[in-house]
Amino acid sequence: MRHGNGDGAGGGQAGAEFDLAAMEILEPLAEKYGLFLAKRTCWHVQFRGNRRMFDVACDPWTSWALGARVGIWPDADSGPAVGGVPVPWPRALSVQEILHTVHGMRENAWPWIAATPAELRAILLTLAGLVDQYCGELLVDDDAFARAEILVNQEITERKAFLRQFEDC
Repeated sequence: MRHGNGDGAGGGQAGAEFDLAAMEILEPLAEKYGLFLAKRTCWHVQFRGNRRMFDVACDPWTSWALGARVGIWPDADSGPAVGGVPVPWPRALSVQEILHTVHGMRENAWPWIAATPAELRAILLTLAGLVDQYCGELLVDDDAFARAEILVNQEITERKAFLRQFEDC
């Protein structure tokens, strides 16, 4: 579903709506954790600070499908390459995966979809609340992030093994 007239890869009305909502709702959360806006495109906002990352993306072509990740950068001052040597990509976990695995939460089990700007704002507000309540420690504590990463990876491995049982049927 497309939103607004003349939407394109460059933005349009949907991009402006997402941008405004993300800044109004997520910027105070990022400020609380000492993050700053590192990257901003039409459908993607990434807050970064020290070694922490909070990344939110929205795909208006699939009716505002929304996702968020928290993570850790390998080095606070590194760019894509240092001295010609590529730096590893940051480690990041899906907020949904974290909440389900680490906290057993089901309140965020809805599809990350909003058909209107008002619904987008409601989802961003809920997302900000969940991150603040349940994922906040991952944005300030490397050990907490490492523990969550291990649990999430174990659950993903178990899920894949479970699904493989049905591939031969």
